[in-house]
Amino acid sequence: MSDHTAILFPGQGSYLPGVLANAADHPGVRPVLEEIDRTVAEYGHTAVSPLVLSSDAADLDALVSRPSELSLAIFAASLGAYELFKAAEVPGDVLVGHSIGEITALAAAGAVSVRDATRMLCWRHQLLDSAALPEGGMLAVKAGAQRVVHLTGTVDDWSLSIAADNSPHEAVVSGSERGLRGLEQVAEAAGLRTTRLASAYPFHNPVFAPVAKRLTEVLDTIVDHDPWPRIYSPMLGRYLAGPQDVRELYAGHLHRPVNFLQATRALSDRGISVFVEGGPRQALTTLVGQTLPGVRSLAPLSRRTSATDIIEQIRTTAETTTWNTEPSGDNVSPPPPEQPPAPETPAADPGASTNGIPAESNSASLPPRQDLAAQLRQLFAESVGYPTDVFTEDADLEADLGISSVKQVELFTKVLDQYGVPNPPNNIRMRAYSTLPRLAELLHLLAAGEPVESR
Repeated sequence: MSDHTAILFPGQGSYLPGVLANAADHPGVRPVLEEIDRTVAEYGHTAVSPLVLSSDAADLDALVSRPSELSLAIFAASLGAYELFKAAEVPGDVLVGHSIGEITALAAAGAVSVRDATRMLCWRHQLLDSAALPEGGMLAVKAGAQRVVHLTGTVDDWSLSIAADNSPHEAVVSGSERGLRGLEQVAEAAGLRTTRLASAYPFHNPVFAPVAKRLTEVLDTIVDHDPWPRIYSPMLGRYLAGPQDVRELYAGHLHRPVNFLQATRALSDRGISVFVEGGPRQALTTLVGQTLPGVRSLAPLSRRTSATDIIEQIRTTAETTTWNTEPSGDNVSPPPPEQPPAPETPAADPGASTNGIPAESNSASLPPRQDLAAQLRQLFAESVGYPTDVFTEDADLEADLGISSVKQVELFTKVLDQYGVPNPPNNIRMRAYSTLPRLAELLHLLAAGEPVESR
């Protein structure tokens, strides 16, 4: 590949159950997962591989309350994905991690072994479990960091802190539950969209500074493999140069902010022109697209597929000049990319049907669920350019079809408006409605004022 390529390893929230289910027997993937499973067992953890090899594994909502399993699963999926990238002869010119993805980058580059990187994560969770940390979480705000800083200043809560400057259009704040609720209200009043991240802790917050002092104890027994170029750290704002940088990165990865926006621009300035998502979903390629509009990007694990298909997709993409330039999306944050707009169609007469949804309808009187699901199928198919027959009753919109949560919300909102159905409550558990029949069911529940699944 003649272009300079960055492989991006995601952090919190970039989890997809069974993302490597069809790659379990790949000669590169299996040994990596076995090494991770052996190591976590030494720390009393259950095996991680079932989370990335079984499509019936616990979903993201279930793992939020089991943060050690969640981060280890994200780590395992990303390292497994990187084995497929190497098999496709696209190892990347530089490796970049976001949050705990920085530890993944260390292992992928060979700065530390897979075993030692796994130990670093297990030690991290032992400290978190034993520390008396205040309850809190993380909130993505759809605005630039400077504006979000001003918003946090209007909330009477000292714990709020910028955790990640992701793009010109997204910053993440961590802090107490009380503070985040206040920030949500302020952002709503300002007309800004917010998204709670799947995180049990307020990561990248000064509250973790005391824990950081003990983090590096485990590094005394870790073997550094030098030299190893190709790692750029968004937390440190530079390429890593040696073992001391590994120590600094690990010591600060809980309480230092992530400046992914600066990292994206710095890499572009240094000639990086292609960005590949090295994990499930499309979190980081979305953010890159917001910072560098039109940049070439690829997210081969945005849905479950076989090792052969992933390798072929990467190879084919590497050999051509036509790259996927769609903004991609969900994450660490959050949120996933928007899909390409539907092809333009002639203007319809008032009252004519658009994308299978009756125009100008303000009635909450919905068609039967089966008919409504058929209309949703037509709407989604036309909007993302898929044939309607791929929208089977059990097809998961994101995991199986790769339709980002942002796009799903956009189309679902269109249906709400067309039929005059009330908006869902803020605490709705949207992942429970991930197929078209379930979305049709949700519309009927909302129209009838009946309770829906909530967080």
